[in-house]
Amino acid sequence: MHTKVLITGGSGLLGSRLTALLLEKGYKVAHLSRSRNSDGEVKAFLWDPAKGMIEPGAVESAHYVVHLAGASVADHSWSKEYKETIIKSRSESTQLLFQELKTTGYQLKGFISASAIGYYGDENGAHWLNESSPAGQEFLAQVCKTWEAEADKIESLGIRLVKLRIGVVLSTEGGALPQLLKPSRFGLAAPLGSGRQYMSWIHIDDLCGIIIKAIEDSSMKGVYNAVAPEPETNERFMEILAGVLDKPFIVPAVPAFGIKLAMGERAGMVLGSLRVSSEKIENAGYAFQYEGLRPALRQLLD
Repeated sequence: MHTKVLITGGSGLLGSRLTALLLEKGYKVAHLSRSRNSDGEVKAFLWDPAKGMIEPGAVESAHYVVHLAGASVADHSWSKEYKETIIKSRSESTQLLFQELKTTGYQLKGFISASAIGYYGDENGAHWLNESSPAGQEFLAQVCKTWEAEADKIESLGIRLVKLRIGVVLSTEGGALPQLLKPSRFGLAAPLGSGRQYMSWIHIDDLCGIIIKAIEDSSMKGVYNAVAPEPETNERFMEILAGVLDKPFIVPAVPAFGIKLAMGERAGMVLGSLRVSSEKIENAGYAFQYEGLRPALRQLLD
């Protein structure tokens, strides 16, 4: 019998890549979606978290749920209304899954929930952050705390819960890298702000690998940082990126005030410093394909 994995946010950057890798490994994959876009291999079950609606049979048939759904934090300005959308998209969807599991029969063996290293707030990078480090006070930290607290309710049902605090995901298909590539391709690669802020990144295939391990390894429980072992400062990141592209690296940096003017409160995602440890997931037995930034970028860009 095929192991069945149900993914929320399955059509997004991470969900799409994870779906492809799971299918390659012989898993049966379904998505929870707002539209019926089944492509033959992947069945789409309808849901609408804001309305509390989920198609019967979606959760009952799954052996594992991978919960990735949530409104983008990077693609829209953070108005008061959109901040509420960011929080509700995560809390309401998780609440709906909890209620469905609580009130219907299920055969679920594990629930893997996305979170983010934004949980730790804006640190100065002077010391390493691990899974026991305290939450920050910034907006994204509050989002992550709320998201994780809702996911914790799943565990109260006796279901194995894994929460992954995800770093900056590197992919050419979306996320931060295409934005950083734009100036770099024109020979305008430069540090952002002080350039001293740490970027805790992860190659998308390693992130998918960690999720698959969380599915397959029943000893994994609780919180894990999903970041590569070697975070880089922003200045070093841009310098390595320019080198991989064989383009010049420019100093001085793009001034912080210009970034804040353009991005508003979101600028904290670019200027904040998070030096996050991968020690726990490595101790759990995950072997990274891309520990260092240069080989990761070469694989993606060559």
